[in-house]
Amino acid sequence: YNVPSIMTAPPTLGTGVGGAVIIDGTLYRGSSFVAGEIGHMPLNELGPRCNCGSFGCLEAYVGREYFLNKVRKILEDAPQSITMKLASGNLFSVTPEILEKAAQKGDKIAKDAWCEMGIHIGNALAGIINLLNPEVIIIGGGMAEVGNMLFDSIRSAAKRKSMNIQGKAVRIVKARLGNDAGVIGAGEIVKAGVRW
Repeated sequence: YNVPSIMTAPPTLGTGVGGAVIIDGTLYRGSSFVAGEIGHMPLNELGPRCNCGSFGCLEAYVGREYFLNKVRKILEDAPQSITMKLASGNLFSVTPEILEKAAQKGDKIAKDAWCEMGIHIGNALAGIINLLNPEVIIIGGGMAEVGNMLFDSIRSAAKRKSMNIQGKAVRIVKARLGNDAGVIGAGEIVKAGVRW
């Protein structure tokens, strides 16, 4: 029999967490045309409340505002940290970009924050890897621009939690189009004259 080629493209990391599943070059839409909601896969039934109304969703751990709020609470007790210096002492000036720069300069709080985010994402991806046995997982979005610091943590967590055969078969890579993927995709849909 023919084994389908499966590629998952979760998540796009930014304000929320989006995703898609592509099987043999075709977008898998699901029975109600809403497949791919990786951001709302539950990681912990007793976890924090998510915007969707449920608890412990991936997005409640790695969505932009959830992520920043958690880091800001830690930074309240670290006014002398590299992160706070880069943010001119203002907690609400802390952004993913500042956390990236701080981590590159060796700030432990920033490095730990990116590592923890990677672990949450890797754990969620392990479930997808075990279920779908994809060839490749492509990660894009603004927060994916952090690069190896985040991706090493994602790959390590996914490998730890994946079953052996599925874990060895999959590649986890950064999207080539980066943060412009959505704009380019929208342009291609208009160009192709796709009707919804």
